[in-house]
Amino acid sequence: MNTIAERYGVDETNGLDLIGHDYHNRVDYTETMTLGQVAAAGGKITRLRVLGVGPDGFYADISYVHATLPDGRIVPLYGDYPMCFPIRTIKRELIKWAKSHGVYAKGLGLLDESNWSVLR
Repeated sequence: MNTIAERYGVDETNGLDLIGHDYHNRVDYTETMTLGQVAAAGGKITRLRVLGVGPDGFYADISYVHATLPDGRIVPLYGDYPMCFPIRTIKRELIKWAKSHGVYAKGLGLLDESNWSVLR
């Protein structure tokens, strides 16, 4: 069976495929948080959506970021994400973003590639 990404002619790593609708229904969209608020609450980044842009997917934008809080709620992060950077520098950009919020990217799970969904 083809994945949704294959049907649309794109390449995706760590996509949600068949569980996407269920996953997004579990996200509490009534509350948004910053990286600093997630860290203060003891939460972890559990989903980072990266979109490769341009004809070769060389540049990237962050589409959304979700965190899971200690009580199990999944919340979206406020959208001041890094945008339009070379995809090869993604970890550097995420570290800069975390520093701008006074938190450690690695400690929050932001650098954990298993949390990333990359669509090219």
